[in-house]
Amino acid sequence: MRWLSGALLFLGLLASSGCGFHPIYAESSGATPVGTQMAQVKVDPIDYSALQASKLFRLGQELHNALLARINPDGSPGKATYAIRVTLSEAESDTAVDPSGLSQRASIVETASFKLVSLADGKQVMTGTSTGVNSFGNVSNAFATVEGREDARRRAIGFLAGDIAARVALYFRQQPAEAKK
Repeated sequence: MRWLSGALLFLGLLASSGCGFHPIYAESSGATPVGTQMAQVKVDPIDYSALQASKLFRLGQELHNALLARINPDGSPGKATYAIRVTLSEAESDTAVDPSGLSQRASIVETASFKLVSLADGKQVMTGTSTGVNSFGNVSNAFATVEGREDARRRAIGFLAGDIAARVALYFRQQPAEAKK
């Protein structure tokens, strides 16, 4: 039975190599490695609506730091060739209301619109939107509700940073000649 599981694993690996699967950070012949290209991306300060400035200022800082950790973990690039510019917005809505009209559960929706800009010519080379949704309980303890809301925000920000970084890495993986500059 053990040999059967080994044979199935081998066949699965063999099949995945035939379908065009390539790890994002794997080196390919003649192309600059994705990690090297990512290290040349500068993360600009996060932009947000003036109407939401009070609640998004700190979240913008958290998203900026999370993007730095994922895109360029060694710190700001010495010679940046690209910049990532992100605009953050937030919406909150009640998702579970009891018969008396009190909210029991709410959802936080963090939306980040981003663009990757070439610093050489100022052209936008990639755009996208990422959305992170999380929920929290509205309980009778106000402190627990506030902490639940903040935790839902942090989890959504972590998702946004991971999604944006993966999409930028995928762009560099798919555009090796243009990104090589």
